[in-house]
Amino acid sequence: MVAGVHRHLRSLRRMTKDHGWIDNMFEEAKNERMHMLIWLEHTKPSWVERLLVLVAQAVFTSTYTLLYILSPDTAHRMVGYMEEAAFRVSTKACDVCCD
Repeated sequence: MVAGVHRHLRSLRRMTKDHGWIDNMFEEAKNERMHMLIWLEHTKPSWVERLLVLVAQAVFTSTYTLLYILSPDTAHRMVGYMEEAAFRVSTKACDVCCD
């Protein structure tokens, strides 16, 4: 979402086309939102866990926004590493559930 908003604002400032990147980034944000909704459905988090999610979102969003402003390439690479880690965790969780 941060990257999509940043690219949207940059496109407006420069008055140039974005060539579809904004749509891709918002689709990815939507995908991550679906993961969160699935997590909420399965875990039924307490108010403490919900508060921790809010704090984590605030810290991550502000930090990632600064990183994206300074170096978009590094920010995209970081997201790639996070996706890879999420895939490994999901695979391990499936292995535990299916055994």
